[in-house]
This record gives sequence, structure tokens and C-alpha cells, in this order.
Amino acid sequence: MFTLFNAVLANRLRRQAKASHRLLDLPAINHTQVPSLLLDAIPIHLEPPPDPAMARPLRLLVLLVAFAAAAASSVVPARAALGGDGGPGLLGGGWRAISDVSDPHIQELGGWALGQAKQQRLCGQGLTFRRVVSGQQQVVAGMNYRLYVDAADARGRSAPYEALVFEQVWTNTRELTSFKLAPRGH
Repeated sequence: MFTLFNAVLANRLRRQAKASHRLLDLPAINHTQVPSLLLDAIPIHLEPPPDPAMARPLRLLVLLVAFAAAAASSVVPARAALGGDGGPGLLGGGWRAISDVSDPHIQELGGWALGQAKQQRLCGQGLTFRRVVSGQQQVVAGMNYRLYVDAADARGRSAPYEALVFEQVWTNTRELTSFKLAPRGH
């Protein structure tokens, strides 16, 4: 974004300088990399300096303003992404409650986790999946899920388990990280 903004600004300044027959000695920009629509999107009405010695301070001022604008525009989205505005966004690295544990994907993850736990002999073979009762998620290079699973033992009694699952949808990766008895109340 910052580089594109600089390219647009440099091109506008170059065109204005050429119009008044004073080239500001700006670096060449590959015009195929900058969409032509963006060149006219930013209204800039700067006159080239009457003295060529002023060209360098003007370039520095333009770069400073461009940098400040780019920095200011990136602060608000970053704060929002980290949950700093109090919004419901996911906190990078932090755990957030799953708002809808009845979502079919979450329920399927819970059943899958119990099946994997049986294969890895982390729980008794007589357990049957009932449902995911609550959970949390954490954004990583994919998603970590902490699911509280209600399972039924061989006698039909409720047995709460905590399953930690890592999922990376775009690589079809799913791993059971942990499966253990959960404290009652989840």
C-alpha cells in the first residue's frame, strides 16, 4: 500500500513538473505496475518549486506525509484486529469463546476428536459422542479449538472431555493435540 501510494504521488508530481518544464529528478516508476485509475484517484495540487534547490526538501516532505498517512491508516485496523476497540474480533494469539457451538462444523470437530482419541487410546473405546457443549478458538497459522465434549460412557452416563484440535482448512490439516477428562461444569 505504501509503495503504491508513493508511486502514485511520484507520478503526479512528475506530470506536474513536466507540465511546467521542471523535472524533479524522481526515480523512474514502472507504469505497468500502477493501475491508471489510481493515478487520478488522489487529487494533488502542488506546484513545482521555483528553485531547483527546493526539489529535494519537497521530496522529503512528500515522503514524510505519505509515510505518516500510511502509518495512520494501519493503526486503526491493527487495533481492531487485536480486539483493542472492544469489538468481537478475534484476538491474535488469544482464546475467544466460540459464539455458536451448535454450528455443524464445531459439532463435527468434536465427534472427530473423540474418534481420534479412541484410535490413539486416549480414552475408553466405549465412549460415544453426544455433542460439543462449549468451546474456545485461537487464531494461529490456522485455528486451535478447545472443545468441551459431552460423551456417554458404556453405561450411558455423561462424561465431559476437553479436546484440543488444530485445524488448517487450506491445507486439509487436522490434528488432535490433547484429549482429557474435563472438570465438571463445562
